[in-house]
Amino acid sequence: MAKRNDGKDLENKLNEALVEHQAKFKSHFFRLYDATSSGGGRGHRQDGDFIWLAPADTVLLECKSTEVRTPLLQLLKGSKTSKNQIAKHSLWHIAGRKTVYVYADLITQEVIAYCGYSVLAAVRAPARKPVALVTIGARSLRSIGSLLLDIETYLKGERV
Repeated sequence: MAKRNDGKDLENKLNEALVEHQAKFKSHFFRLYDATSSGGGRGHRQDGDFIWLAPADTVLLECKSTEVRTPLLQLLKGSKTSKNQIAKHSLWHIAGRKTVYVYADLITQEVIAYCGYSVLAAVRAPARKPVALVTIGARSLRSIGSLLLDIETYLKGERV
């Protein structure tokens, strides 16, 4: 029986990349565990999957993955993201902080980082007025560490 994609593989790969990055650069991160996967489902809902204290800024990272070529916005508008999580990301932006959605297509093994503000705008936009997603970087799943460098460049306000 095939293993169900629950997003944990992407979270684990990103966790490994953050550990390696932390060993090389001045940064730190916190993994935020899902209420449903730890503590018997009794915990509170988390803002995202990681809080990364990158050299340039503090950023909330949210991981999403698919095995069926589902576009990110379709995942976000579907059951994979709660309204609570969208609201929490909005609060980060109101507070002057940035969020990043790390999206992996497990078929093509491509991982893409999207600016969280553009994702929120696109999720809220009416279907007849689509909003383009701002891509921070795209890499292979094996090069997810390089994607962190792209995100740092974005946090510094430089072009990627």
